[in-house]
Amino acid sequence: MNGISKQVQFDVIFNGYAYPGEKRICGFDVSGSINRTDFNIAGDDKLLSGKAMHDEIINLKMSLRME
Repeated sequence: MNGISKQVQFDVIFNGYAYPGEKRICGFDVSGSINRTDFNIAGDDKLLSGKAMHDEIINLKMSLRME
């Protein structure tokens, strides 16, 4: 982000496989947090929704489906 590359660690839960038709799909839930100052994201920056960011820690949650 912002031209800065850093390793971050996330918790990953494997939700298993599904076999719809002839595909094999697996699912994961991913969660973790990053410190926005590590990536030079200023306190007056805004999210895409226009809301201001106030906390230094940004919590991330993702649900992934991979084919």
